[in-house]
Amino acid sequence: MMPLRISRGTFLAAALAIAMPAFAAQKPAKRTKPAARSIAPTPRSAMAKTDTAQQHFDSAQTYQLAGDFDRAAKQYRRAIAIGLDHLGNLRAARQDYPGAEQLLQQAMAADPDDPDPAVDLAITELYSGDMPKAETDAKTVLQKNPDHFRARALLGKIDFLQGNYQAAADELHAALGLATDFDIAYSLALADLELKKTSLAIVLFDEMKNSLPETAQLHVLIGRAFLATGYPQLATREFEHATGLGPKYPHVHFYLGLASLLSARAPDVPRGESQLELAEAEKSLQEAIRLQPQDLRAFFYLGQCYTSEQQWAKAADAYRSVIKLTPPAQQMDAAMAGADEGLAEALRKLGKNEEAAAESAKAQRIRATLQNDGASAAGSDTGKANGDSNQQELHSMMLRPGDSKPYDARAEAAYTKSVSLLLGQAYHNLGVIDARASRYTQAAEEFSQAAKWEPSIPNLDRNWGVSAFRAQKYDEAAGPLERQLRRTPNDLSIREMLGLCYYMGDKFAESAETLRSVLDQLPDNAGLLYAAGVSLVRSGDAKNGARVFSRMLEKNQNVPAVHLMLGQAYAQEQNYPEALAEFARALELDPHIAEAHYYSGMVALKQGKLDTSADQFQQELSVNPGYIPAEYQLGYVRLQMREADAAIPLLQDVVSRQPNHSDAHYELGKALLEQGKVKDAIQDLETSIRLHPTDYGYYQLSVAYRREGRANDADQAMVMYQKFRPKPHLPRQ
Repeated sequence: MMPLRISRGTFLAAALAIAMPAFAAQKPAKRTKPAARSIAPTPRSAMAKTDTAQQHFDSAQTYQLAGDFDRAAKQYRRAIAIGLDHLGNLRAARQDYPGAEQLLQQAMAADPDDPDPAVDLAITELYSGDMPKAETDAKTVLQKNPDHFRARALLGKIDFLQGNYQAAADELHAALGLATDFDIAYSLALADLELKKTSLAIVLFDEMKNSLPETAQLHVLIGRAFLATGYPQLATREFEHATGLGPKYPHVHFYLGLASLLSARAPDVPRGESQLELAEAEKSLQEAIRLQPQDLRAFFYLGQCYTSEQQWAKAADAYRSVIKLTPPAQQMDAAMAGADEGLAEALRKLGKNEEAAAESAKAQRIRATLQNDGASAAGSDTGKANGDSNQQELHSMMLRPGDSKPYDARAEAAYTKSVSLLLGQAYHNLGVIDARASRYTQAAEEFSQAAKWEPSIPNLDRNWGVSAFRAQKYDEAAGPLERQLRRTPNDLSIREMLGLCYYMGDKFAESAETLRSVLDQLPDNAGLLYAAGVSLVRSGDAKNGARVFSRMLEKNQNVPAVHLMLGQAYAQEQNYPEALAEFARALELDPHIAEAHYYSGMVALKQGKLDTSADQFQQELSVNPGYIPAEYQLGYVRLQMREADAAIPLLQDVVSRQPNHSDAHYELGKALLEQGKVKDAIQDLETSIRLHPTDYGYYQLSVAYRREGRANDADQAMVMYQKFRPKPHLPRQ
């Protein structure tokens, strides 16, 4: 039985007039230790300094208690934006970039006036590899906030990564004028070094040294900048200072050895000085290996030192160590090819030509594979000290200038737990403010967000369900209303709203079950009573449905839709005279009411009055054009009346507009078969079987196959007919 289309619009306004529970705000959240806000355009770590999210939440509650709801809402949104922003940065720190972007976009939506989430989103896009999007978003922020130094610094870094060093220097210089920051100054120095403005970079580095404590870390950072931009001699001085301050500082001996090796190779270095540099490189790299025996980069460059010193046996051992230490996943990268080539050269010099040829062949295979895969075969951080490896080093330094702290999963989990409570309560109270101002759509969305962060908030399901119901988002409202009703089964208003939500979703059985126990308690609300009556009738409880409709008619005899539904209730109980009387009364009140003629026709059909039913179905189509149930039934009746020529166009129109109407395909196929159009009949009968297998469908299909000369198919269809045919009931012996 098709749902009544008129019921939704006719009674919706009345149904919404049921009693509304009050919206309750939430008490203050517990204190939370939030994430830090760093100036550097990188994903930022939590717990570094006191966050302001709690402060804004507290301010919001103060305004809310004072009745200043506009300011309260603004402060709640500010607290939400800050919390989501920090959570997004934590996700980015563990390289969950899609998750980070989602949170940052939510932060932007919560407080569009705060540019920080937008900058952090651009940073995350940069880290995830979408540099064009990051550049666009950074420029968008600067259009509205030209003095936002983090956005300007980010744009400068993007220019640098794109090789636009002068543009990068200009942006970074402007950012440094807005705020003094180590990261920006360091990035500007890198840009100056790439522009060969060494003196400007040295001035910046000297300012860092004068304003910061002298540490091994600082000298290593400065040394790496010189090393990656082609100034190994200047780098050597910095690494030497670093080893004096912290001889066990991570990688300091490796960098000193690499700088010394590159200094030795400089074309303008005298031979004697070159030998001294090589000796220093060898010493430093050996110390690096002693401190970190698994550092394959140190072994690789040590092999190069030995090669330059023509110590071929030692060179071969160093390259073998590189190959041995390289993880299986990296056995086919450019660094391995470089190690194989270095080993091959050393073996040739040692007269081991067969082994040398084998290593050389391995290197060639790796290079060929990399070339076929579209990968660069020019080396990596372990394969070359210049070219692409320098660019990789510069990119790494530009994105993470300092020694990055390791990701702390426990710190993120602790912060997430803490801030989730604040976010849940902030969203909840913001929803209360919007609901009390009748902004139910916004309130429902805010309550749904509150449920994601802190589903245990008291009254949340009640507030969410009521708001979604008021916003006519019935599918969304059903879930929280179901949970609330389980908690408070005697809450009549919640039960009424849930019953209406089911009704609006055509879940008539659920609606009837929800409302059946309180039928006598339902208020005289036309929409609510109508929904209850329809649901009861549609779920097979015609008796109670009729009782509800009779109650409605006691208040108002002139509602055509009620007479229509009451007629359906009588029809279900096979009380056909009363059913037809109610349908007639509905048409008397509204001659154009949909489905009254249709249901009258169905009653006439059940009574075997084919002419009357055909007339009623035809009248239904005149007031309700294109109504498929009436068109199908009219086609069916015409077939029963042996009027196939009139029936077939009707059935063809039904299947063209509703291709999954299995009964229409069956009746059409049977009619075409009777007219001798066997191929067309087979097509419709097969479609009917595919949509809904039946015994009578297989029987007709078997007949059609046999007329087509498809004996095997006909036999198979008959087998299926026997399978689907109801088995006769046999009496007990």
